[in-house]
Amino acid sequence: MSWLNLGSLGGLIALAFLAWAAGGFRRPVPWRTVLTAGGLILVLGAVVFFASLMAALYHLRILQPVVKLFALLFHRTMGLSGAESLAGFYYYGQKGLLGM
Repeated sequence: MSWLNLGSLGGLIALAFLAWAAGGFRRPVPWRTVLTAGGLILVLGAVVFFASLMAALYHLRILQPVVKLFALLFHRTMGLSGAESLAGFYYYGQKGLLGM
């Protein structure tokens, strides 16, 4: 963990404390809710990043040759058909395109 990550974590903790203090310190902190929200933020951030990356690669026409290369590789090594090997790549590419 780098210093930047620790600084970000400290900022999140400080912001959470300020929100709790602004609420009047009425109830104990619901740690289950805090940890669940923190996990969702990480997961959704990864999904948004991956979708935007796939959309950018599709737009720049870089994704298509990569997909073709992997389809050929999967066909030769695992005996998959072109449709089977391309289904996942096109799903991710189109999902990323729609996510923009």
